[in-house]
Amino acid sequence: MGEEGRRDENRMKWIFLTKREGRLGNRLFLCANLIAFGAEVGAPVSLLALAEYAELFRNFQRGVFLTANRDLRDGKLFLSGRMRVMVCEVVAGFARFLGRMGGLPGMDVVDIAGTYDVGDRVFGMMERDFLERVEGKGVLFLHGWKFRVGAELLRKWREEVVRVLEPVVCVRKRAEEAVGNVRRKGEWVVGVHIRRGDYRHWKGGKYFFEVGSYLEWMRQAGRLFGNKKVSYLVCSEEKYRAGDFGELAGRVGFGPGDAAGDLYALAGCDCIVGPPSTFTLWASYVGDKPLHIVERANERLWAGGFTQHEGP
Repeated sequence: MGEEGRRDENRMKWIFLTKREGRLGNRLFLCANLIAFGAEVGAPVSLLALAEYAELFRNFQRGVFLTANRDLRDGKLFLSGRMRVMVCEVVAGFARFLGRMGGLPGMDVVDIAGTYDVGDRVFGMMERDFLERVEGKGVLFLHGWKFRVGAELLRKWREEVVRVLEPVVCVRKRAEEAVGNVRRKGEWVVGVHIRRGDYRHWKGGKYFFEVGSYLEWMRQAGRLFGNKKVSYLVCSEEKYRAGDFGELAGRVGFGPGDAAGDLYALAGCDCIVGPPSTFTLWASYVGDKPLHIVERANERLWAGGFTQHEGP
């Protein structure tokens, strides 16, 4: 971990992240922002909000407090996902109670669940007022999802984020095997995230697309990278067969089928296509791969649309 720009960690509060917001992609991006912040200012950060997903990551399989960037060994205790959720909810409840009381000496709370989380703004963690609250001994509870450090710091600390949130071996192997199987069908692998189930109603179905739209984007990607033999790795919560993708069937393969496996399989592709989602944003960020976000059923892919992302 680098030392540039860091404060004296003995003078920084221990930060606890307590709000479980959304599913895996949301949770990972929130944790990434906290890891980058802790690395930048030298504050210990406990990712309690990772909760039921903690066992998917090598550094958090055991222990209670899920501390990201200080060697605070809290034993070799293994907790189930359900128990981790309970720990997070107990701490979150205490934090909210503490917030209503205005805090206590050595204990502070920043709760943005009813403000920033329901609006269009994000909470900038590198603002002077917040940095002053982090300084000094004690504990700071953060309750909310839109805590952000900005793209520059997420880029700066990307390697640290990737190191801290390294998936367990079985997740990594499933992802690598899925990508390897598809790569045998073509040298350039396009990851395709078909997200339909919950998108049927989210934002009025704005990003709910028929499979035919995804097939057309796959064809367009094939033409964009026509100087290579293109194959396609499809990840979705719905079940598909290669034959569902018409003339591309012989060059289509599928992710492992679980959220973590699919996420890291997409990260292992050469580029990614999908609707707006923290799932594909995380795959782009952690895999350092270009992502083309599609927002309309008739949208056409173009080379400049494939960009690397540092988060929502």
